[in-house]
Amino acid sequence: MEGVTNFRDLGGYQSRDGRRVKWGCLYRSGRLSDLSEAGRRRFESLGIGLVCDFRRASERSEEPHRLGSESACRVVGLGIDPGSIIDFFGSYRAGTLVPRQLADMMSGIYAELVREHGGRYREMFELIVSRPKGAVLIHCSAGKDRTGVAAALLLAALDVPREAIVHDYLLSNRYYPIEAETRRFCDKHGIACAGELFRPLMEVREDYLASAFTVIEEEFGGLDRYLADTLGVREEQRRLLRGRYLA
Repeated sequence: MEGVTNFRDLGGYQSRDGRRVKWGCLYRSGRLSDLSEAGRRRFESLGIGLVCDFRRASERSEEPHRLGSESACRVVGLGIDPGSIIDFFGSYRAGTLVPRQLADMMSGIYAELVREHGGRYREMFELIVSRPKGAVLIHCSAGKDRTGVAAALLLAALDVPREAIVHDYLLSNRYYPIEAETRRFCDKHGIACAGELFRPLMEVREDYLASAFTVIEEEFGGLDRYLADTLGVREEQRRLLRGRYLA
């Protein structure tokens, strides 16, 4: 979609009962603030009725979406502010920052996403469950971290196997323009562009998502209990979601 990074359909993945996630029902992406006129027309053609935006309020204010006032879709801000980049900038200015430090920081952010921000993902599920018609888009700024966890939880609720969930997550390395977004990040923060140094921040790695799943297993009693107890997605809701989004 012109003017949107990392936009893709969650359709096609096979669930454990042999059905597949329907195409044209669930989408994920990065920010919509650079949406072109052609991109806007394409967006409107998809019948998206609900947009869950995980960006912070400041991100939404600085880079508002460009859907147009005539858009019929409902945009809901579910702001998530994970981790802290204070240590990152301190280490960078001190000249001590190394890629491993950034990778560890990212793993920690993914653990925090499921440990401390489950309430926001619960709201996402409540919105999706209560919306019987129209496609759904989940997105954040890059469409890979906050959105990556959201997409993983959504596919898990549809009983899609872990291997397929990881496959979908890692597609961000193909569809997120890492080099261009690294330059954008550096310009935004007024720092010298060091692509290889910042790569752990810009890409997705299986280890990152594994950190989230490890917390779910070790601290919440497993995925089924996490979905039910933390996210409010019990068997009744899962049956509804599977009936709506699997074919």
